[in-house]
Amino acid sequence: VQTLTEVFKPFVSYMKEHEPTTLAFEMMHSDKDPLQVLVFERYADKDEAYLKIHRASEAFLAFRSTLASLDPVIDGHSYWEGGSGFFERAVL
Repeated sequence: VQTLTEVFKPFVSYMKEHEPTTLAFEMMHSDKDPLQVLVFERYADKDEAYLKIHRASEAFLAFRSTLASLDPVIDGHSYWEGGSGFFERAVL
């Protein structure tokens, strides 16, 4: 997990600077299994922001190559927002 975190941080920095349509990208660590993480990703839309901008970037391709060398178990899913909750709130 430490190696993944080391690779993850510069990738996130790249997205913050170059991918304004990547709305959220966060690695969350399991409180039960220290080797399990969940990466939450949120994009403005699937076709442009996710497929054309994010997945086609050189930074993504380099990250995926490095990630593959770690031999992770990836169980990915996509969801549409239902509009019945919230992702963040203003700090009062």
